[in-house]
Amino acid sequence: MELTKQCIDSIVINTPEFNNIQLIIIDNASTDGTNSYLSELKHKWGNVQLVSNTENLGFAKACNQGIKASKAKYTILLNNDIIVTKGWLSNMLKEAESSPNIGIVGSRLLYPNSDIIQHIGVKFAKYGIVYPYHYSKLRSQRYVPESEISSDVDCVTFASVLIKEEVFERIGLLDEEYRNSYEDVDFCIRAKESGFRIRYCADSLLYHFESQRPHRNDYDRQNFELFNRKWEAVLEKYCDNEKGVLELYDIWAREEIQKNPNNIYMLFQLCNFSKQLDRWAEYGLFQQEFDEKISKYKNLGPILSIIIPTHNKWEVTNRCLQKIFETIRNLNFEIIIVDNNSTDVTLRNLEVMENSGLVRVIRNNPEKTYAESNNQGAKVARGKYLVFMNNDILPFENWSEKIIEIFENHPEVGIQGAKLVYPNGLIQHSGIVFRKLRNGQKHHYHIYLGKQGDDICVSKSREMQAVTGAFLAIRRELFELVQGFDEYYHFGHEDLDICLAVRKLGYKVWYNSEVCAIHLESATKKLKGLEKFALKLNDPNSIDYKNYIYFHRKWGDFVQIDDNKYYQEDKEFNPFTNV
Repeated sequence: MELTKQCIDSIVINTPEFNNIQLIIIDNASTDGTNSYLSELKHKWGNVQLVSNTENLGFAKACNQGIKASKAKYTILLNNDIIVTKGWLSNMLKEAESSPNIGIVGSRLLYPNSDIIQHIGVKFAKYGIVYPYHYSKLRSQRYVPESEISSDVDCVTFASVLIKEEVFERIGLLDEEYRNSYEDVDFCIRAKESGFRIRYCADSLLYHFESQRPHRNDYDRQNFELFNRKWEAVLEKYCDNEKGVLELYDIWAREEIQKNPNNIYMLFQLCNFSKQLDRWAEYGLFQQEFDEKISKYKNLGPILSIIIPTHNKWEVTNRCLQKIFETIRNLNFEIIIVDNNSTDVTLRNLEVMENSGLVRVIRNNPEKTYAESNNQGAKVARGKYLVFMNNDILPFENWSEKIIEIFENHPEVGIQGAKLVYPNGLIQHSGIVFRKLRNGQKHHYHIYLGKQGDDICVSKSREMQAVTGAFLAIRRELFELVQGFDEYYHFGHEDLDICLAVRKLGYKVWYNSEVCAIHLESATKKLKGLEKFALKLNDPNSIDYKNYIYFHRKWGDFVQIDDNKYYQEDKEFNPFTNV
């Protein structure tokens, strides 16, 4: 309600024409007293028309209700999270009346109490599929002289837009198949394809709080896909691909830094994008900030040392690194990459990152095993706690804080494992348990594999015998005490082995359900052929079988059959009861 009041107050104060406009307000089933406030306005002013919906119909339907109720030559759509300034309306009208073929006029939108641009027009870039983006979003307008000049554009945001009556007559209303995004770009393309010009009005200045409504972005993905399906035949001509993709990357980087100012990886990227886009004044500022933060990053004694083995698949590794920098808020970590003879762009890109100070790189040629690689990384690590992470892990927010919190407050915990989900949200790992096979052998497996990631049974932090090494944290002194990963193993069972070694010393192995990540799973094994690693109890040439035999000779007497204990505790069905 406060945003709505603020918006309407600014309209009344800054619009001399207020008594001559029809103010149509659509209330989408507000529950915070907004409707009562709007009803009072309706009684107070004769030019206010209130439409009260009993359910939230979304942006497009609500706007269409207002458009249908309009009796004017010009209709202006305005979000309730806007503050208008003097001249905002008269300048839009002046722009609209400057040419008969101008059908749509959009405003200059800045973020509140700043000179930071939110909107000066929408452009399009093709990156596989077409992305609309707000040109120069999150840049200071002092570096964007074109923000001061009205111009023709391909599209404007409907947070504040003037539309002539004849546009609706020719192309119809907003497409209600969209819900809360992409209605505006869709409408603008329809108008452009019908012969109307679209103008950005630099002299209509507004402040936009942007997307303050709950669930505002719930439908972005399906709206995005609908937009591309609908317009794929014509969108190409609107794209400025080479420059557009760089500008798109630049915006994404700025958005990430807004979420996490200590994201030095994105600062590094912004330096590169600014250089490539010839934005030299901004480049100097970003480079100075990066130099200050990278110096602090390198000189701080890290609490976490994150060790990641790699072999090719740079796009996978890069996503993992981006998520690490994105999700750690403090500069209290280091990343050690152990590369195993990559032959794609991995080594070249790692060299750039290493030279910038973002990572440390160990290069193996020929390649080494998982155990050998992680042991190499641990030897040069400076952190109090070691985090072994596969390069196909995408960690969620707060993971590092949750790991440190348990280690700092629970000295009995020696190892922590994470809740890992597949990209579809189903469980890949929530702890490792052991069951007895019919031949009497003990076999480990990931309990609750395939369960929903938010099920109660996978959301309990608790002691386990083992957790996966795909995302495993251990106290550094313990790692050294057990002499690291056993290098006899070849891509399998090393994690089980070290968990049992730590338990044998009297420490707990802890499944920390609050440490979460997506696991794309086994990118390296897939490169080499999964069949080589399949557990075949009758095939002595199976790599995993050799690991299995060695593990059980070493730990068979120490391992406990424990799977049924968890199923009983959780009141869940044990699928192996009769197997």
